[in-house]
Amino acid sequence: AALRLAPRAKDAWIQKLNRGSTLVALGKSEEALLDLQDAVTMSKADKLSLLGRGAALHSMQRWDEAAADYGAVVEKAALDVQPFWLRYSLELFQLDRRQEALGIVRRVANKFDLEPECAAAASSMLWDGGSESDQTEAVRRWKALPEPVRLRAATLINTRGYEVRQWPPKADAAAQTFLKSLS
Repeated sequence: AALRLAPRAKDAWIQKLNRGSTLVALGKSEEALLDLQDAVTMSKADKLSLLGRGAALHSMQRWDEAAADYGAVVEKAALDVQPFWLRYSLELFQLDRRQEALGIVRRVANKFDLEPECAAAASSMLWDGGSESDQTEAVRRWKALPEPVRLRAATLINTRGYEVRQWPPKADAAAQTFLKSLS
């Protein structure tokens, strides 16, 4: 209703962002993208609007565009590591930008060291196609985790919650390979 009454109001981009984000959550990413594109334009590329559009693009498997949006937000606050950086690293990994992906995922895993998804991503990405040094780091990071975090991270990879997180195919394959290497 607010958008019909004042479609160009100063804060109309927030309404577009909210509606777009809701549509993404409902699995209607293509429909959401229209609102989220408008939100980015109207907000002059506000961080939240870029993250919203990045989420829609991610769910549509448009990895390159999603990485561009997440990367733009990271550039705005490069010293402020946030949870969404994990998704950014997964996008980069999918795009074969391995070194960039590892740099980002290491920072995320170091800050959120007890978060199972971060731990699983860091070790999996380091292991997959990594040098001996990378693979040693992957195992070291994994073994350094408290056992409950390790168990949750390993369980996460094969649960419904993992599917909802929508890891790109290359990251998913890396996680499966890493877990098998531990057996």
